[in-house]
Amino acid sequence: MKNLHRPLLISSFLLLALFAVSCTKTESPAPAAENVAAPAPEATAPGAETPAPAPPASSSVAPAPATTRPNSNATASAPARANSAQNHQEHANTAASNGWGDKPASSPHVATAPAAPVVKTYTLPSGSTIRVQTTSTLSTKTVQQGATFAGSLSEPLTVDGKVIAARGADVVGRVVESDDGGRIKGKAFLEVSLTSLELVNGDRVSIQTSTFGQEAKSTKKKDAAKVGIASGIGAAIGAIAGGGKGAAIGAGVGAGAGTGAVLATKGEAAVIPAESVINFRTESPISVKLK
Repeated sequence: MKNLHRPLLISSFLLLALFAVSCTKTESPAPAAENVAAPAPEATAPGAETPAPAPPASSSVAPAPATTRPNSNATASAPARANSAQNHQEHANTAASNGWGDKPASSPHVATAPAAPVVKTYTLPSGSTIRVQTTSTLSTKTVQQGATFAGSLSEPLTVDGKVIAARGADVVGRVVESDDGGRIKGKAFLEVSLTSLELVNGDRVSIQTSTFGQEAKSTKKKDAAKVGIASGIGAAIGAIAGGGKGAAIGAGVGAGAGTGAVLATKGEAAVIPAESVINFRTESPISVKLK
């Protein structure tokens, strides 16, 4: 009996081993499948979806075909970026023209020095008239020869339409002669001239001009009256003292006394009143440099 059961057991073990081997061969991957190269990934446009990775070759499930779907945002992004760049450039140009923001680069500018003003010389010729108004009164009783006096231009000095000395400019003069006279033979005499002038540019220049003289008023009538009065007084005194003869003698004595009094008295002073307008004539040119 034991001998009969042993072959059956051995047969059963062999069948189980064969079954196990067959199952193992079915589950193991085919060698050819391992050597099959995976398909190269298809090139996609920027922004397109990346295809899902293929499953391993050992899997029994076949890999799904790779599909690409165009990205609408990526397709529209190129024109949008171009419009954005153009708008940015227009905005920068507008900001530069309005004075704010970064200004576009420009070519270097070389600064040039301004042109120097042209200086021209203006000359007032000799023989020109200068009208001056005195500031104070000049009299032979108060001023001596060599004294100075002040005045101002009553009219501007012009050369070729250009003012070289304005109206009201300061003028300085000098007393050339001051003779108080004082005797019946002569009269008081006062003579003046100009020595300097203020120009429109502020410079003061020395000038030479003609002189202006002022003579005292005549006193002949006053002197005759003095002699006559003295003669009459003397005649009256002589008449009282000695009659007719005494009157004649008295008149002569009185006339002599009156004449002596006139000779001993000075005449009127020569006077140039304040604010008198006097004309002088230049005896040398007057030049000034003006822009």
